[in-house]
Amino acid sequence: MLNIEVLNMIGERVMRRSALMQFKRFEVNGEYRDIQIELDAILDGDVDAIKIKSRGSAEFTGNVIAKEARFGGLCKIGGNCNIDFLEICGESKIDGNIIADELIVDGKLKCNGKLLECNKIKLSGTITSGGELKASVATGKGGLVLEKIESDNIDLIFNKKTTLKEIKGTKINIIGTKSKGFISKCLSKGGSLVEINNIEGNDITLENIEAKSVKGHNIKIGGNCIIEKVEYTGEININANSKVTKKIKL
Repeated sequence: MLNIEVLNMIGERVMRRSALMQFKRFEVNGEYRDIQIELDAILDGDVDAIKIKSRGSAEFTGNVIAKEARFGGLCKIGGNCNIDFLEICGESKIDGNIIADELIVDGKLKCNGKLLECNKIKLSGTITSGGELKASVATGKGGLVLEKIESDNIDLIFNKKTTLKEIKGTKINIIGTKSKGFISKCLSKGGSLVEINNIEGNDITLENIEAKSVKGHNIKIGGNCIIEKVEYTGEININANSKVTKKIKL
């Protein structure tokens, strides 16, 4: 096992700090204990580490496997990520898929892969992807631009622009942030920060949401929603300040 620090490389090679700072590109291949990046670095090759921590500008050209990774500052990963605990505190771009046990996004994450899969995700930033997010539990506050979310338990507050084609879950609680003058403008022209095509679940609660279709067992439509069609098998409750064009009891 090796230990790498950009300011102090310790392992098979030992380099002085002044000499090391002149080089920003390293070839990596194999298993590592810790990788710590304080300044700027490009790591060529696949990385398999116990712990990765970056507070500068980091680029990994290959796949990244780790028990724990925390990316602050800027980070770019050219391959897939398989990380047990992944925390994004800055701005990260990942070209491949992401598989994690726990994912915390407290910044901006762009995933160019088709799959972002984790057991638990906590959002306090934004995620942009042309793919699908799968999680057992999805909680937090922020914004999502995705094709689809599939999760057993969804409890999200969207206070940033959110666009989703589909949400599927067992228990779904989604609150959007209304724009200024929402009540006077939204019901006639739209204006919600949250636009979703289809929502399907068992127990669904929505507020400040625009959606084309909502389908579930028990559905509660809170204030300031615009829904084209609602299908339900149990009970439904619709706030007077919301608009539902079509309501169907299955």
